[in-house]
Amino acid sequence: MPRLNALTLACVAMIPTSAFADFNGWYGGLSFGQYANGTFESELIPGADDDIADSEVIGGFIGALNQSGNMVYGYEFAFSTIEDADVAAVPGAEVESPLYDIKYRIGYAAGNLLPYGVIGLSGTNIQGGGADLPATGFSFGAGLDVAIGDNLMVGAEYLYRNSSVEATDGFFEGDADTTAELLTVRVSFLF
Repeated sequence: MPRLNALTLACVAMIPTSAFADFNGWYGGLSFGQYANGTFESELIPGADDDIADSEVIGGFIGALNQSGNMVYGYEFAFSTIEDADVAAVPGAEVESPLYDIKYRIGYAAGNLLPYGVIGLSGTNIQGGGADLPATGFSFGAGLDVAIGDNLMVGAEYLYRNSSVEATDGFFEGDADTTAELLTVRVSFLF
């Protein structure tokens, strides 16, 4: 009987006390990636169904996560710098820094992994011809964070961005839509 009790105690001791990492709390970090597959479309500009040049992005983000069992949800504000994202259809026009995104995240903690989906609002500026026009719209995507220790996460995120701009003067007139994909690797610190 003592041998069975010792075996039971040993088995119970081997069961982890937490089946998933604690993702609860505030976090902030840095991201690096690619702004790719951008398009610029306008019915009022002949031939304006064209590409926006790919560009590297470097950014930062801050957010808060709440965890209830395995479900993890929260909000994030992200901003990125971008260079040389020229709009081919409109000479002299380019997508300008900063890119910003306000995102709602929901995910599922599985061990130290946190796969998640995002939906939110996006914005940037289209600059050219002496005009600096705000472009705003929606975004959605998915990501994966991996907890490394108690306060560090690394991960990757894909974000589809769709923004609209309305110009009444400057380098073009009328409405235009821009789309792009943002793929980033991220390092986050929980605090």
